[in-house]
Amino acid sequence: MIEVIGASKWFGDVVAVSEVSFAVGPGVTALLAPTPTTLVTASRDGTVRTWQVGRAGAGAAPTPLAERVGHAAWVSALALPTPTILASASHDRTVRLWDARETGTGLRPR
Repeated sequence: MIEVIGASKWFGDVVAVSEVSFAVGPGVTALLAPTPTTLVTASRDGTVRTWQVGRAGAGAAPTPLAERVGHAAWVSALALPTPTILASASHDRTVRLWDARETGTGLRPR
């Protein structure tokens, strides 16, 4: 379950999440909230996932929107440099660029 407990808007379209409760799998290592109802997680298994979440405090179960694969080690950072590009950095010493609009599983970097 992912529950966004507190969120506040800052820097245009980027949302700062003040407190998050989640259990989406082992080793979530980074978190990005590009919108109040979208959450991006990075994991020790090298995946980057996008979730549709309920409104703050609603406690609704998340809906998986995208699963991105391509890193050989755990992902430690996420960024959204433009509304259409998602960047992830990994301990495999790579930065991957993804189409932030894509949905589905097994998505590959640009």
